[in-house]
Amino acid sequence: MRAGKLDSTTQETKIMKPLDTIEYKNCKILIHQDETPENPFESWDCEPPLLTYYGGRHGYFKAYGEIEDLRDIIAIIPDSCFERGERMKLFKEYISDRFTRFTLREFAGDIQSNGSFKDAFCSILVEYFNDTPSNWRNATEWMELAESLLSLAGITCYQGQSNGYSQGDSTLVLAIATPNWLKTSGVAKRNESSAMKCAFDLYSAWAWGDVYGYTLEDENGDELIDSCWGFYGSDHQESGLLEGAQNAIDCHLETQAK
Repeated sequence: MRAGKLDSTTQETKIMKPLDTIEYKNCKILIHQDETPENPFESWDCEPPLLTYYGGRHGYFKAYGEIEDLRDIIAIIPDSCFERGERMKLFKEYISDRFTRFTLREFAGDIQSNGSFKDAFCSILVEYFNDTPSNWRNATEWMELAESLLSLAGITCYQGQSNGYSQGDSTLVLAIATPNWLKTSGVAKRNESSAMKCAFDLYSAWAWGDVYGYTLEDENGDELIDSCWGFYGSDHQESGLLEGAQNAIDCHLETQAK
């Protein structure tokens, strides 16, 4: 997983007893938890839009990026999905089947009041599901609706529940490969799904403290200057932590040999 690496000089106060020690070429890689990691979805500019609902005692909704609510999701659905011949599928699946009180005639009145089918469609869904989730039950239904709408529109997304290490620590997460993000990031169509899953995993690592760094000891047990932080994910091989640490040791040993 992508790592946001920080200068070793900024980490002096963060070094505590290592969580793990790995020996490499008679040197030691000491792995520590990063106590103050950056939130990638706030500090970095390359991550996709993300919607989250934390379901702890004081639940709350938080959006990162260009999508902030249900109206924004409906806004990025292509207009072709609302054209004549397609709109009745939307009405049946998302309006009449869910809210039996809505007849086609009543919906026609909403269209007249709102100005277009898409605006009327948005108004009704927001009325019943809210612009943003307000509690865990509502959030579960809201996220499922959002995922369904995006999938219908051919917009790749990943929706899942991220769980922490304490009872009640759970967050619903929806990562969205919006057209704007795809254009900016250059992610290929075939990689969209894996990119959204990676965004989910990255957020989970940050949310539950699975962010790490390393310090090094040489063959004599002396601490080396090289250290690095901001590796996201508990798999140190996948996060790049081990590769970075081993490269630093290789450079040290090469310098010593010279």
